[in-house]
Amino acid sequence: MLKFSLSVFSWPSRFRETPQFSIHYCKMLQIPYNYRHVIEKFATTSKKRSPSMNKISKLLACIIILSSLMLSGCASVTRTETNVDILQQNPDALMNGMSFALCYSEYRTGQHPDLGKGAVYPSEEEILEDLQILTRNSNFGLIRIYNSGVSSERVLKVIKENKINVKVLLGAWLGAEFSNHEGCGWLSEPITQDYLDMVTGWNKLEILNTIRLANQYKDIVIAVNVGNEVMVSWTDHMVPIENMIAYLRQVRKAVSQPVTVADQYTTWIEHGQKLADEVDFLMVHAYALWGGKDIDEGMSFTIKALTDVRKKIPKGQIILGEIGWATMGTELGDRASEQKQVRFYHEIKKFAAEKNITTFFFEAFDEDWKGNNEELQQDMSGAEKHWGIFTVDRKAKPVMYDLYPDLHPEKQINDIISKMTLDEKIRYLGGTGFISGKKIGETYPIERLGLPVFKMTDATLGSKMTKGATLFPAYICQAAAFNEELAYQYGKAVAQQCVADGYRILLGPGVNIYRVPNCGRNFEYSGEDPYLAARTVVEYIKGVQDNGVIATVKHFVANNTDHYRRNSNSVVSERALREIYFPAFKAAVKEAKVKAVMTSYNQINGSWAAQNKWLITDVLRNEWGFNHLVMSDWWGVNNTELLISSGTDIEMPDPNYLAAPRILPLLKSGKVTEDYIDTRVSNILRPCMEMGLLDNPHQDTTMRSNWPQHAEVAKKIARQGLVLLKNENVLPLDRAKTKSIALVGTNAEKTKATGGGAAGFNPGADFITYAQAIKNSAGENINVYTATPNQTKDADIALVFAVMLETENMDRPFDFDADTIDMINNTAAENPNTIVVVSLGGAVDMMTWLDNVKGLIYAWYPGTYGAVALGEMLFGDLNPSGKLPITLEKRPEDTHYYGNFLPKGTKLSRKFLGWDISMPQYDVNYREGVLVGYRWFDTKKIEPLFPFGFGLSYTTFKFDDIKLSSETLSGDDKLTVTFKLTNTGKLAGAQVAQLYVNDVKSSVIRPAKELKGFKKVFLEPGQTETVSMTLDKKALSFWDSDSGNWKVEPGKFKILLGSSSRDIEQIAEFIYK
Repeated sequence: MLKFSLSVFSWPSRFRETPQFSIHYCKMLQIPYNYRHVIEKFATTSKKRSPSMNKISKLLACIIILSSLMLSGCASVTRTETNVDILQQNPDALMNGMSFALCYSEYRTGQHPDLGKGAVYPSEEEILEDLQILTRNSNFGLIRIYNSGVSSERVLKVIKENKINVKVLLGAWLGAEFSNHEGCGWLSEPITQDYLDMVTGWNKLEILNTIRLANQYKDIVIAVNVGNEVMVSWTDHMVPIENMIAYLRQVRKAVSQPVTVADQYTTWIEHGQKLADEVDFLMVHAYALWGGKDIDEGMSFTIKALTDVRKKIPKGQIILGEIGWATMGTELGDRASEQKQVRFYHEIKKFAAEKNITTFFFEAFDEDWKGNNEELQQDMSGAEKHWGIFTVDRKAKPVMYDLYPDLHPEKQINDIISKMTLDEKIRYLGGTGFISGKKIGETYPIERLGLPVFKMTDATLGSKMTKGATLFPAYICQAAAFNEELAYQYGKAVAQQCVADGYRILLGPGVNIYRVPNCGRNFEYSGEDPYLAARTVVEYIKGVQDNGVIATVKHFVANNTDHYRRNSNSVVSERALREIYFPAFKAAVKEAKVKAVMTSYNQINGSWAAQNKWLITDVLRNEWGFNHLVMSDWWGVNNTELLISSGTDIEMPDPNYLAAPRILPLLKSGKVTEDYIDTRVSNILRPCMEMGLLDNPHQDTTMRSNWPQHAEVAKKIARQGLVLLKNENVLPLDRAKTKSIALVGTNAEKTKATGGGAAGFNPGADFITYAQAIKNSAGENINVYTATPNQTKDADIALVFAVMLETENMDRPFDFDADTIDMINNTAAENPNTIVVVSLGGAVDMMTWLDNVKGLIYAWYPGTYGAVALGEMLFGDLNPSGKLPITLEKRPEDTHYYGNFLPKGTKLSRKFLGWDISMPQYDVNYREGVLVGYRWFDTKKIEPLFPFGFGLSYTTFKFDDIKLSSETLSGDDKLTVTFKLTNTGKLAGAQVAQLYVNDVKSSVIRPAKELKGFKKVFLEPGQTETVSMTLDKKALSFWDSDSGNWKVEPGKFKILLGSSSRDIEQIAEFIYK
């Protein structure tokens, strides 16, 4: 009771003349109803009393309450019984009577507060549109804004002038008043004192402006917040607590509204005692996601955070000032998603209503300006941009569909279909044709319904149809980088190229597994390992679709030959499909939420892929839940009834088997229903609707301003994807000691930028050849010249550039032509320091020349700018970190595919021959099952030429101290593997830590090891980093053919950790029960 009495005496001076505030404060202190009325009655009758009587009045009120409590047998207002919920507040504790509100940031794409680049504010019309969106079908009558600047004043003005029924919690944004460079992870240098002094001046002006707005808009502003997360230990805009208290007192003295400070729950726990008497309520932030929690722990984390605050500060009304759930974010992985936002939104909304805690959900709209980027809105991967319940372009996310049913894509799709004639529906099932060099493909427009053309473009390495677009390094080079974040940047840049010329459907990425080195499209794919392919394609697709373009994952499935793809039947077990050939597609669908799938030309176990019901309906749709667009490859179908029954939606590039003359008879006979056609149409419309393309399908030429950023992304991919395979003390070159470099081979000056077919296109006027890049990197003092082999004798270094054509519709031989082999050997005979630079997308026979050369670099196809990386690597400006995403065999006879690839007697050509549809169908027998690539070599104990995951560096690394979170697992338990990785050399560099799993004893044939985790780690000389990776049950499973399901057998498993599939440095064991 004494504690409560003292708290009454600490009521702010501005409350003393106003009995209503005394009543208000009693409510905030949560005095029970049966005692509160005593104070309310006394305060009300004291209106006519002299102000000098206030202290006496308050003391008398305390005495009355104390007497009442004593009579009721209670010793304290604060109940301590264990059955009392300390978070429960009374209904009148709610701000404006509302339990649920929104944090509002008004900035759209291209707009932002002043980030040193000049602020770009939204117009009043745009703000009005926002407020109308938020109040149209909802009760979002309370919003929080964060500062008193130009844009916030516009918000208040719009509300007042348009008489919008919205109240505002107004904020004063405070900047740094001392340098927190030791606590803030993104402040590398101390903030200068001059800057801090300037910001302190800004803060004082911000406080004055906040006071002005609070008083000017008294009927709208119902509370004021001073500072946002300015005392939390990791922020870059910290304000000393004594300064915060001074600001609070200044504001409270000047305004009539309640005043507080907003900060993390941890700050309230640490500083609450100092702040509690300075604020009128506690505004707490709590983010389960940033606390490392997933959705199942979201509410328990929140409740604990608030409970800890309440235990530390027993008095005062609690407001949840920020809480929410991100819908995506690279750093959050699958913990961030739209579905999880929906769940958390409803859980926290229910909690707020039950506890009478006004809760500001973070936030109304996505904010794409946020993030620590040099260029605004250049990287959409970060979670800080994706907390909105609406997207940045004001499209409702799934969490809003209950409130805004008209915005639900399914409602809009059904409305469109209901207006379509039968002829229009059938016509929509095919494209509008193909014109070589001018039009790849597009959907059919229906102008009267507002359905525009959706233009398509090839492919994974860049937008083939966009003029001036960067041609990126071969996609397999990206796989060699072993860097998921880089894959996102790759996809994002390609999407921006598409949008620049109005292409909204990208016919990529391709994710077919590298089964044989001869396949003409290997350079377009991600290598031989399904886990690596899955992890990189997920990020690539996110990069594409986050930037307004539909990605199309292809070619579904088991398309591992190209010249005979229209004649081949892939005879492959379901287990091999499930474990090797499906995972990248499944990850694209389940994790990346890809919007389109393209089928392959080949048959799978006797049924053409585009007409395979088991593949498309049973697996893709029913099992994986894919309800978006499935398209055929160009002219890749041949039977109407099979095509319809399969579940394929659209025939490309134009309708033949899905044309009206073939479909109408089937409708008449009852073999096809109009409902079935409606489903096909809806699957075509759905991705366009979800991506917002019906409203904005057109080009955005401003994307061309991003071309310089695309060039940098291309260089990053090449820098991290170059693989150094052999280095006998010849690299890196010393500029001071190197006088001349001979470049041998036409690929030096006439560098082949990429392979051919759908993925290949002109690299553009900015194309940098290998010769140019090396000359630029060497400098003026080194003579870099082109030469024939017999002109290399006097050069310090001879670089031989070996290249082979790879292209769609073609499968290449395994060896270089005789001229190339002679060029390598003759150069090596003349110059002992010969290095070979290989440009292609797969393995090649090296046994006739590898021992004769000092160095070997796999450079893949470099694209427009990738050659720059080679020039940097030669002189040590770049430390190579690429790893092979494929196994390089010594000879075909050592492999799993030998004898199981081509028809007998077939000889592959080095020239493009086009399609060969004259030959009869033949079977490609995948007899190796799941033993593809390194799985074959390691299980069969066959020595490869270079193993999967291998790549040299100019420094050395050491793996050490492997630890497992548990020695036994069962059920759905997860296993965390931690280890130390040290750069033991003298140069900074990166190592790809590779984690493989081995099932020691299995009832079925399982690979000796399977990649189940990787991480690229950049380290300075001598630096050690502790790395962790987490495995789940899926990482231990195999496809059980008998049960038709995934299975983990009890027993011992090994964790194998190293730098390649053959270079294992750490081993640990655990038991699965």
